[in-house]
Amino acid sequence: MGRLSRSSRSAVPRSGGRSSRRRPLAAAAALLAALALAPSAAAASRTGTTGPGGGAGGGYLAHPTDQLGVPGAPESAELTPTGSLYSGRLELTLRVGGTLRRWDQPTRTLEGELPVYRAVRRVDGLVHRVRAFAVDAAGVPVVHLRVEVVNRSARSRSFRLGLDVGWLGAGVRERSPAPGQPARPYYRFMRAVQPQMPGGLDQPGDLFDRAWRYRWQAGVLDRSGSPLLAVGQLSGRRSAGDAVSRTVLPARRRDAVGARQRLRATVRPGATRTLDVVVPLRPVPAGSAVLQDGFDAGLARLAAAWRPVLDRAMSLETPEPAVDLAWRAGLQALLVPRIQLADGRWVQGVNKFQYQASWLRDTAMIAHTLDLVGLHEEAGQDVAFLPAWQNADGLLQSRRGQQDGMGQALWSFGDHALRSGDRAQAQALLPVADRAMAWVERRLTEDPRWILPPSDPGDNEDQAGHVTGDLAWLAGGTRRVTGLALVAGDQARAAAWGAIADRVAEIARARVAEAAVDGVVPPVLDAKGGERWGQMWLAWPTGLLAPDDPLVRATMAAGAAEEREGLAIWDKRLHLYLGLRRRHTALLDGRPDVAVAGVYAVLAHLTASGGTWEQASKPYSRREILWALGPHAWAAADLMSLLHDMLVRESGGEVLLLDALPPAWLRPGSRTRIQRAATIHGPVDLQLDALADGALLRWSADVPDDVPLRVRIPRAVEQVEAPGLAADGRSLLLPGRSGELRLRWRPRPVVANGPDAASTRQALRRAYARRGKPW
Repeated sequence: MGRLSRSSRSAVPRSGGRSSRRRPLAAAAALLAALALAPSAAAASRTGTTGPGGGAGGGYLAHPTDQLGVPGAPESAELTPTGSLYSGRLELTLRVGGTLRRWDQPTRTLEGELPVYRAVRRVDGLVHRVRAFAVDAAGVPVVHLRVEVVNRSARSRSFRLGLDVGWLGAGVRERSPAPGQPARPYYRFMRAVQPQMPGGLDQPGDLFDRAWRYRWQAGVLDRSGSPLLAVGQLSGRRSAGDAVSRTVLPARRRDAVGARQRLRATVRPGATRTLDVVVPLRPVPAGSAVLQDGFDAGLARLAAAWRPVLDRAMSLETPEPAVDLAWRAGLQALLVPRIQLADGRWVQGVNKFQYQASWLRDTAMIAHTLDLVGLHEEAGQDVAFLPAWQNADGLLQSRRGQQDGMGQALWSFGDHALRSGDRAQAQALLPVADRAMAWVERRLTEDPRWILPPSDPGDNEDQAGHVTGDLAWLAGGTRRVTGLALVAGDQARAAAWGAIADRVAEIARARVAEAAVDGVVPPVLDAKGGERWGQMWLAWPTGLLAPDDPLVRATMAAGAAEEREGLAIWDKRLHLYLGLRRRHTALLDGRPDVAVAGVYAVLAHLTASGGTWEQASKPYSRREILWALGPHAWAAADLMSLLHDMLVRESGGEVLLLDALPPAWLRPGSRTRIQRAATIHGPVDLQLDALADGALLRWSADVPDDVPLRVRIPRAVEQVEAPGLAADGRSLLLPGRSGELRLRWRPRPVVANGPDAASTRQALRRAYARRGKPW
């Protein structure tokens, strides 16, 4: 929580066979079993545009934001809660209808698998559609905006469109500025922020200048000689009443409109008229060909850029559109905020707004999920940047006072090495890990009680002292990093690091046990108070304690008791992804219903475009976020990793399939299809077609022959008949690396009547309405 202040898809899984991938080292598999760790991944497949839960009123947030950006480029644009386009250089507001009212449409949906946003409103009897995306145009990131006016009536109709452009349009509300800072509207990111170091906050843009002068040259608007945007001609059959006017104004204030375009036209029955706007996100010279880039050509390039990535990533198709949308949106949330530095290194941001910067904590969890969805190249690029945060003494720390980064970086080194099998990168990271482990070894001598110095993070636990999560991560990191040595082929180094990890774990467990109050582990081990945060990582993914350890169970139960709306509470406000650690721990503890309920709770709180966020207002109140704009890549990563592990995960030396299948996915006619789900042993494809009296299972796993594939029988069924069924009737071993199996069972009532994403959202809406807070 790095806060800035206080291709085509085949219908059937591919054919299997013996793994062509490098066989994992036996020691690596043993390490996984000892840690009881669980992978996580998933990608997107369905192309519907229904928001989570469907229905009117859009998503959860009253004022949602969406990001428009090109992976690799730092420049960005935001679709604001009012539907305007806000970039580092301008804000463009669309006006529609006879009175030229502001567009003001916060509900946006995704078009298919590509990051294309769409909003629709009916105005004056005409359907108005707005579509927007960002794409590279000759090395320049640009935003394409298309406005379509559709006449579905039997007579010609007139319409009006307007564009208002300025440095900053009117905001939803304004906040009192900090000393020396100008007031700016809510729900906009800062402009012209230069990184103070590689990986620091990077937000290109223009600072306001009273001397600016706007000028229209045909459809190109420039500001003091620098082109801002280009407006195309209105498509479709022209009529005598068509007219366009363009004006400029003396924009002496930051929030003043500097230029306008007004358009009046007629659309014939059954026809559509279209207006395109292209907005470069960085300065271009006058006459640049970028200004002539076409919407359709840009859309084709967008597909060409994203398709190869999507074809490498895990895809997920479920019976619930809300799940599929969240998966697609989550994958985009991970990839869009990544930027490439001039020296070629990649920095994993959290979003392109306040969070276009690197933190060890965020990057560790995002890279983990990228590996789970099979994007090992991108995960490796993220992990390769982490050494930038190493001090001369070996400590890895991305922000002063945040001691969790040491364990998170070490954990990330080992986790990526084990999941990617990238021996070259593992060997390259050995010196970094050597310095870090030497630092840990020195601290074991200097401070054998705590090892880590006390933290004063200023966020997360929000309490100074020896933070529980810092020590849990150090234990998990020193253990996991041994995988780096194993993949690098250095057994001796792995053994030496393992001995250090044993000592760290022994101390960490002792400190956690003595600090527990009534069996509940506090946020800080040697101080009272603090927000619940790092102690929720005791089992997953650090592996410090087993998920069924009494301390873990009591601590998770305490966290559950504080939750509201199915989400964790931080600083008395809703926190979208903090509670997913409890849900993931419950999954490992054999309580799949808790994991399923956690997924549904998060889905109910997403935006209509599947967007995540970090913190919102108090429960059952305004449904708004403040400075931490969405989407949020860490939140997306934790949701995706939980979904992946519910469906495909390692368990000891096995690959466990369908460990937490939602009962709603067993309704007759439902299909669940997973392709390219990554595990340490290799990728897995799986398809389950639900029938009235059972299901048809197809699978193909590119894993070694001695890795068992075990299917968990859902608890929502009974009277199970299947070859290979275990004596307890709750699991079965699959016969071979690929095949087809007919399962027979009787669904329990929960299959037909149990909760799903839509009913969970509807229940949440009713709960708000009962409190006088409808949406």
